[in-house]
Amino acid sequence: MVKPSLTGVVISQGKMAKTVKVRIQKLRWNSVVSKYVVDHKNMLVHDELDKCREGDVVRVQYVRPLSARKSWAVAEIMKLKGTSWQKYQEVIPEQVREDELQKLKQFRDARLQREKLDGQDPVVAELRLLEQSLNGAESGLSAEKVQELKAKYNLEAWPPAHEVVRLDLAELEEQTETLHSEIQGTQKYTDEARRLLAESPAEADEIIKSLGKDPSVLKAGIKRNIIAKHLRKSA
Repeated sequence: MVKPSLTGVVISQGKMAKTVKVRIQKLRWNSVVSKYVVDHKNMLVHDELDKCREGDVVRVQYVRPLSARKSWAVAEIMKLKGTSWQKYQEVIPEQVREDELQKLKQFRDARLQREKLDGQDPVVAELRLLEQSLNGAESGLSAEKVQELKAKYNLEAWPPAHEVVRLDLAELEEQTETLHSEIQGTQKYTDEARRLLAESPAEADEIIKSLGKDPSVLKAGIKRNIIAKHLRKSA
């Protein structure tokens, strides 16, 4: 005689020795709504080897009553979904911890580098460190980093003389300061344009119209940029 068997999902495990709770789902005709609905039944199932985990899809088979509530036993684990998830939970925390430690190390290294270059232009600071390396002084740069900076700034064509390198650095510092001054000046005109739009919108519209543009179709940011450019040219 063929023993009946059912397929279900393990929904509880480890609370009783050699016992798991399995949910069996089936379609049942509901005459009230005139359609099939999903119905389920939970049963205690004997697991002799204690291999089932929550989420596993198992085939259970009817056996002689093993206790007052157990008359079924696990015949086959069809899909190891629960077991795979348990392995994932064991492995992934360590991987996450390693990734976090790596990111923390990168963050600390970047912060130390920023602190070392604090108050300096990054380009000027890199060239100063490279100047020290080329002159045989201790700069803290590795050989790979030196080669990278030489390729980045095309330093193969530079004369090795100390004075020439220092002269180029001084010129670069001057250019950097000039650029910073221009940026600050641009910010001043931008603030003035923003103030004009807020306090005297009619005057701002007149300036835009004098430049041949229709202020009614322009966004606030575009108006601000047009007025700032006009003020900078008029200065």
